[in-house]
Amino acid sequence: MRSALDDAIFLVKGDIENKLDAVEIAKEKLDKLIRLKALKQKRLNGEDLTDSEVQEAMNILCWKNLAGCCAPEKECPWQMAVCESLGIHSSELYEIKKKAVEDYLGLAQRHLRCSEAARSKLIAKTPTKAA
Repeated sequence: MRSALDDAIFLVKGDIENKLDAVEIAKEKLDKLIRLKALKQKRLNGEDLTDSEVQEAMNILCWKNLAGCCAPEKECPWQMAVCESLGIHSSELYEIKKKAVEDYLGLAQRHLRCSEAARSKLIAKTPTKAA
């Protein structure tokens, strides 16, 4: 039979585990932010960031790239930190996102046109039943 003490001990142990998990997550976030700061310093020292370093910065974001991020007006701390480390101003971010959307829409429109043309050819080759 469990007692009130056993229940309290169980709850406190669970609380400790949750807090330890939260501390581990916070440590991981801190490590990522420290790495972003190092990338920023490298850039400010006049050194070029490598493609892998830029990708490393992008991997911190929810969608792994700035194009998939929220609008700059939301002021997401992760987005802002990545932009700062890469030297991207919010107005540039807007232009980057706008271009990404335009490129995506252009690709989608080309795909649809291609699909419509392919469907038309298919329909033209499909034999019809004689009446």
